[in-house]
Amino acid sequence: MIQVIETICPIVLTILLGWGLVRRGFLGDAFLADLNQFIFWVGLPALIVRALATTEGLPTGTLPVFCAFLIASLLVTALAFLWVSLSGMSRQQVGAFVQGSFRGNLAFIAIPIMQFALRHEEANVVNDTLALAFFVFAPTMVYYNVVSVVLLVKCQAVEGGNDITRSIRSIASNPLILSSALGVIIYLLPLELPTVMADTLGYIGRMAGPASLICVGGGMAKAGWKGQISLAGWSAALKVFALPLIAWGVALPFGLSPHALFVLLILSASPAAVAGYVLVKAMEGDEALASSNIVVSTLLSVLSLSAVIWWFTP
Repeated sequence: MIQVIETICPIVLTILLGWGLVRRGFLGDAFLADLNQFIFWVGLPALIVRALATTEGLPTGTLPVFCAFLIASLLVTALAFLWVSLSGMSRQQVGAFVQGSFRGNLAFIAIPIMQFALRHEEANVVNDTLALAFFVFAPTMVYYNVVSVVLLVKCQAVEGGNDITRSIRSIASNPLILSSALGVIIYLLPLELPTVMADTLGYIGRMAGPASLICVGGGMAKAGWKGQISLAGWSAALKVFALPLIAWGVALPFGLSPHALFVLLILSASPAAVAGYVLVKAMEGDEALASSNIVVSTLLSVLSLSAVIWWFTP
C-alpha cells in the first residue's frame, strides 16, 4: 500500500507544483499556452510513436483483453451519458465529464504501476505482461482519441459544433490519433526504428508526463474548483470504481489468465488521463472540470489500484 501511494503521490505533488507556480505568478498564461501546445503536438506524440514502434511480439490474450476493455469502456460511457441526461450540465461540461469517465492515464500511471507490482516476478513474466499491456494500449489510444475528439467537437459551445465535416477534419488532424496510427504502421513494417530515432523520441516523450501535470495544475489555478468538485467526483467514481468492476464482469466469459486479468484491471482502474486535459484545453472544453477530475480520480485511484494489486500479489 505504501509503495502504491509513493507512486501516486509524485503525480499529485507535481500538479500542486503547477498550481502553486501559477498562483504565485512564477508561470504566466503565455508560457502555459505554449507548453500545452508543445505537449499536444510534440511530447505526447513522441511518447506514443516510440512505445508502439519498439514493442516486440504480439502476446497471447491481447485480443480478449482489448475486447473486454473496450466493452467495459463503452458501458461506462453509456452510464456517463445516462448521468448527463439526469443533470443540467452545459455542453462543455458534458464533453469533459464523459471523457473523464472512460479515458485512463495508461502511459503515466497504469504502466508504472504494473512495473512496480511485477518487480518480484521472473523477467520473462514481466516482459510478457508489459508487452500485453502495450499492445492493448495501442488500439486503446486510437479509440480514446477518436471518441474524445468526436465528443469534444460535438460539445463545443460554438456555432457549427455539430457539423460532421468539422468533426472528421478534427479527427484527421489530431496529433494523438496520427501518432498512434504511425506507431502501429512502423511496428507492422519489416524495419526497426533506428536506435538514434527511438532514443530521441523517448527523450522527448519523457518530458510530456511532468509537463502535462504542470499544465493541469496551472489550469486549476486559472480556472478554479468552484462548482466542479461534485461533477468531478462522479466522473472519477465512474472511472476508477465502476470501470474496473464492469471490466471484471465482462472478462469472466473470456477465461483470461491471471496476468491478462491483472493487465485489464490495472488499465481499467487507472485515473483520468492527463492527455484528456490537454485535449479539452486545446478544443476549448471545460478545463476546470477536466483538471479537477484528474486530481480527484488520481486520489481515488489509490484505493482502486491498491485493491487490484492486493488481489493479485501474495
